[in-house]
Amino acid sequence: MGNIGLLALFLRQGKTYNKVMVLGLKNKQMFLGVLLASLLLGGQSPLWAQRGGIKKMYKRAAGAAARVYPEESAKKAAKLMGASSVKLPSSFPVKKQTAPSIEQLRRNLAELENLQKNLLEQKQFLEGQQLTRLAVFQAIAQGKGPVNTYSGTVFKTVYRGKEEVFGVIATHALVTQPHMPGVLGKSFRVAVVRDGQVHVIPAQVVLATSRKLLDIALVKFRPQDEALFTPLRLGNLKKTDKEVYSHGFACGLPATLSSRVIKEVSPWMIKTSMPLPKEDRSGLCGSAVLNARHELVGIHTGSTANQNPALDTGFAVPSSFLLRLVNAYHHDGKASLPLVLNGTRVAKLNVDEFVSGVQLLNGQGQPLWQKQINGKFSARQVEKQLKQFPQVRFIRLEIGKNWWKSPALNHTETAVLEENPLTRTVVFDWKNKKMLDGTIN
Repeated sequence: MGNIGLLALFLRQGKTYNKVMVLGLKNKQMFLGVLLASLLLGGQSPLWAQRGGIKKMYKRAAGAAARVYPEESAKKAAKLMGASSVKLPSSFPVKKQTAPSIEQLRRNLAELENLQKNLLEQKQFLEGQQLTRLAVFQAIAQGKGPVNTYSGTVFKTVYRGKEEVFGVIATHALVTQPHMPGVLGKSFRVAVVRDGQVHVIPAQVVLATSRKLLDIALVKFRPQDEALFTPLRLGNLKKTDKEVYSHGFACGLPATLSSRVIKEVSPWMIKTSMPLPKEDRSGLCGSAVLNARHELVGIHTGSTANQNPALDTGFAVPSSFLLRLVNAYHHDGKASLPLVLNGTRVAKLNVDEFVSGVQLLNGQGQPLWQKQINGKFSARQVEKQLKQFPQVRFIRLEIGKNWWKSPALNHTETAVLEENPLTRTVVFDWKNKKMLDGTIN
């Protein structure tokens, strides 16, 4: 019982009935029974005991303890809650029992120690989760009109032996869209809350991928402002990971989604459940998506809304792409992204390019299927058509590119991101698996 004091540390912040830990009972053999039965008789399991296996273990242990010492447990619980006496209901199964065997006490102690271990792990996770919130910020557009606030995430990485700090937001927050007031632009403000104070600092986009491809943009702060954050370290999902959590802002308020079940992981996308109603998600894009080890594994960029909310899906771009953006930042915005269909690389895009149109052609150059892409490019949609049309010989891709529109032209305080839908055309010989020079012979 020497480790019980540590468990008391977790419980002393709880409700009155949790304070049974400090009774210091003289009869140590009754300690476990009085402890768990008193918690049980408090009306509900404490918050720390309401999760998964801990909840089941708590109920089993508390139930067993109450059966062993029901009368004494009830009296101790009543005393803790301020009652001078306790009257047990006639239906309460009070009966004298012999003291538990040494083996039973050992089993009970082992179960309590297991509970203590789980509580310690839970405490450490919650402390880590609290720390990771210091890596998110609210991005606020310039101007005096109505604005939406967007989420942003701060991470750290090492480039050529030197640690660097960057922010990241969703690119679509930079592009004018219906029902999205307050486009951020190349320069914007960031609101950070630290120690109860709100700090408003400048930020600037230094690299933006297309909202139709990765939908993430790299941000830099002034060196003196970086200390306001506790940047996240980058990580990856493991096959054993079943859930992630996320921090951000939604409808202008801090939003932590503590449980997002992983549905699917691909090189370009992480799909999870979305335990937040559609009407409460505004501004959530740009949120940090983290694994159980508190590593940044993705950036939330969007979600679906179904008639059955249980079917809603959240989308996050894997954080591995952030390293590619950092590399592009140090090389004048140049870094390639391979476009792969059914395991074959059909094109190479720069980070600021996107696919605006796709045509599948037969051997005579006649279209079998074509699509103009207004939203995010879906490789799976094209792969599905390639299976449906085995006679495809050529794939023609229309490639667009982002560019900054200067303030002098748009009458705003900052440059805004525009999209040129066609800057070049790529033709790939699907049958012979080779790139052509843009023409079909």
